[in-house]
Amino acid sequence: MKKQPNSFFSGQLFEDTTELRDDSNDVFTIYSDNISELRIHKETGILYYYRNSVEQDDLTAFQQIRDSFHTLKFIDTWTQASHFEGYDKENGQVTYRRYLNGMPISGALDRGLIRMEMKNSGLVDLYYPTEIIQTPLEDREQQIVLPDAQELIVQLNGAGIPYSAIEDMGLGYEWISNDESTRVASLVPRWFVKLDGTWSTVDDAIDARQRGDADGL
Repeated sequence: MKKQPNSFFSGQLFEDTTELRDDSNDVFTIYSDNISELRIHKETGILYYYRNSVEQDDLTAFQQIRDSFHTLKFIDTWTQASHFEGYDKENGQVTYRRYLNGMPISGALDRGLIRMEMKNSGLVDLYYPTEIIQTPLEDREQQIVLPDAQELIVQLNGAGIPYSAIEDMGLGYEWISNDESTRVASLVPRWFVKLDGTWSTVDDAIDARQRGDADGL
């Protein structure tokens, strides 16, 4: 995998890069001007951008989706498909999901998720994973067998997650970083479940529920 240089994103997200302040620390690379701030987590590569302006009017859902799609074309360097995932009318955020070989990418840090908020002045809020797959390497000797959906529903129910709480389920890739090299990541097929508007692996959902039950004791 690879990352675009920070200069690429600062050039795309700031109108004038000559006036940028560098407020970086041990955790984040940070650039800012009088109205905007760009943060890139040095370890995970997750980018956070926020622009503040008093002259920002709300857009309709159609306008948000249309404008976010056009903005995404200029900043997204993912070589395969990125599909529209949803629009949250409560916070005005549009989400897109990255795909590889027809399957969505998710995981603990959700390196497959792109989240954007648009105003009449343009992009004002962005969550963006800067790491992209450069050369997929297939291990044809490793075979992964996944349980069927009914087995997982029984497993979730046994962990205290009723069927009525499951908003959606689906197969996808879990992005797992390599401890030995920052240029290699594993994409492992997993079952994902959507609870309270958030996707996670079935194992993570069960672990979170068990930790919550333990904390409540």
